[in-house]
Amino acid sequence: MGKASKQGTANLERRRVLQAAAIGAAGAFGITGRAFAQAGSGLGLPADLIEGAKKEGTLVPYESFPTAQSKPMADAFTAEFGIENKFFRAGQEALQTRLEAEIRGGRVLADTIAQADLDVVEHMVERGLIDTESRPSLWDQYPAEWRYPEFNNIAFATLSCNMIYNNKLVAAGDAPRTWEDLISPKWKGKVVIPSPEYAGTGFALLAEWVKRYGWDFVKALKANQAFIAQAVSDSDSRVISGQKLVGIANSHRGSTLIGQGAPITFVWSQETPPVALSYVHAVLKKAPNPNAARLYRDFCLTPKIQSQQAKFGLWSAHPKATQPAHLPHLSEVKLARLDWDEIKKTRQKLLDGWRTIIRG
Repeated sequence: MGKASKQGTANLERRRVLQAAAIGAAGAFGITGRAFAQAGSGLGLPADLIEGAKKEGTLVPYESFPTAQSKPMADAFTAEFGIENKFFRAGQEALQTRLEAEIRGGRVLADTIAQADLDVVEHMVERGLIDTESRPSLWDQYPAEWRYPEFNNIAFATLSCNMIYNNKLVAAGDAPRTWEDLISPKWKGKVVIPSPEYAGTGFALLAEWVKRYGWDFVKALKANQAFIAQAVSDSDSRVISGQKLVGIANSHRGSTLIGQGAPITFVWSQETPPVALSYVHAVLKKAPNPNAARLYRDFCLTPKIQSQQAKFGLWSAHPKATQPAHLPHLSEVKLARLDWDEIKKTRQKLLDGWRTIIRG
């Protein structure tokens, strides 16, 4: 081989090494370009949506899940598409308040908002604030019961609101089995529940209890000296510590706690089932980055991300997704589903009724 040929071969090899290094650097730092046009194509997401989102280059989702769950979704999105994910995390009520302030001010910063109170989503739809024209690209992959045609969305995470008891202090045979057991003299002063004024779980349970038993049940809870905690995490913590024997927990947090050795047992009642809460990523009509917003909504519905959420105890309705540990399979558990159309009409009445009884 001549000198020129050897030099040409060396240059070609050098170019290959440099190209490989460039690709690696782009993947590491989120750089996008023609070489990455197929990013996400293996997830079944539309190529034109991906390209539109890349041109926008940024995403701002408002997330109500703890950072430990929200950040992995954000990081995975950036790693997949090279789009900066500036997620903002706060409690659900705080997020909605922030968004409403942005709407009133005429400058919406959020692209999506994670919301489990579907009556709030419906109200935003009625006000023309939510994009209902774009249907998730994975629509047909989900069972109909977890799709919401009224606003063209799918539950990207589901959890339940359960009774729990301390299994070191309460024998299985003595444990409560139905919601009505919470007002039994046996458990007087030994029950803790989250407040519906602060916790979404507390509100969901209030709606279920009033529908099932009427306001007399809430009066009986007060008479039985049920302790009102602000957050659901305060409720399960008090049961774990033994301060209270029976309380309320969310399935996803409870799954993690059990995995860490917490002495709690879930009550999966057939007679009075746990209440389901399902989250959607609602895309805002005035989203600064509409393509990135739709892509994020769809990306979070892929089996890849749905399986990732199982690590945090969240159920997925996608048939190919991994299910969380320490919980029954979503398809096997009986859950009460709230009537969000009715709640939309009665939310304030429910909260006012609660305040009148508990503070009276």
